Amino acid sequence: MVGGGGELLGDPFRNKPIVVGLTIVALGTSLPELIVSLIAAFQGTSDIALGNIVGSNIANIGLILGFSALVRTLTVENNLIRREIPMLILASTAFTLFTLNGVLGRIEGVILLIGLVGFIIFSTQKRDEAPDELKDMTACAGRSGFALWWFITGRILIGAIALMLGAYWVVEGAKDIAEFFKVSELLIAITLVAVGTSLPELATSIAAARRGYCGICLGNAVGSNLMNILLIAGTVGLLRPTQVNLELISYQIPVMVGFTLALVPILYTNRQIHRMEGAILLFSYLFFIAVLILRGSVLGV
Repeated sequence: MVGGGGELLGDPFRNKPIVVGLTIVALGTSLPELIVSLIAAFQGTSDIALGNIVGSNIANIGLILGFSALVRTLTVENNLIRREIPMLILASTAFTLFTLNGVLGRIEGVILLIGLVGFIIFSTQKRDEAPDELKDMTACAGRSGFALWWFITGRILIGAIALMLGAYWVVEGAKDIAEFFKVSELLIAITLVAVGTSLPELATSIAAARRGYCGICLGNAVGSNLMNILLIAGTVGLLRPTQVNLELISYQIPVMVGFTLALVPILYTNRQIHRMEGAILLFSYLFFIAVLILRGSVLGV
């Protein structure tokens, strides 16, 4: 039995913002990618289904972390370096290996979803006590424990619905524009669709960076990438085995792994992402998009 509202309020805010960013925020902002990829997979447009995942992961590091670091230098929590970054590298490597045969099937999907369960359990283990900012949130809430949870749940649901609708409209508009210029579905997925479904992560991370919540900002990017691979690719593979475009295998997926590995020297050296490093990440992303468009116009892919 819980003795009172104050004791019940302790558990929701026991973990640091990094845990919230890695799980709840990352899951919420990954819902557009999940819906778009599932719809695309069931419609038989595998290039959009998988290209959206790969393009979003590249955008989360190059565009979102890069832009956020320009807003504010991002300080990295040690746990993120010791735990979640190695998990992201492992998940990216597994996804790469699973796609080499040209099909993301049910067995691979089950393995990725099992990895998702392990990631959530591993990430939500008790860490250090929450900082004063989060403790103050409980004092200012002025609600009993159950009322607070209903309030939080309602806001999450409303926000998730708004994110899904907004991302859907962005994607539909982007697809119409891209189809008007007669470019491939894969190019649409890697660029317009991926950026469209990454807008929630971008808005969340910039807002978090401006307020100094670096844990949520970094956790959102890393957690979203893990969700994209483990949850979205796992669900797509399980429900609808999907063909993998050779262009994805030979170019875009290696670029995704390259952006992921680029975080290692940045984060392990000074435990921060400075503005210069953010500018490099952002420039690298824009360069990748430029090369991708050029390749698409030359190769027709």
